Amino acid sequence: VGSGWEFAAITACAIGGVSLFGYYGNMFGLFCGLALVQVINNGIVLVGVNPYMQNVVVGLLLLLAMYLDVKRRSYLNIDKF
Repeated sequence: VGSGWEFAAITACAIGGVSLFGYYGNMFGLFCGLALVQVINNGIVLVGVNPYMQNVVVGLLLLLAMYLDVKRRSYLNIDKF
């Protein structure tokens, strides 16, 4: 049970504000990110999009979340990599 959910879990963490570089984030943001990923996945199913495209959409969300995290870290001048 849960095999293959790793990608969705990492995306939910990134969307929820948990930094992929470590040390920043909270549980409330994580649950909000998970809820958003599930709502988007359910919306894709309801619209009738090919199930294989779900991973593409989740991947695009992950890329967007990573980009925004890097921009936020540089704007706040948080320790660089």
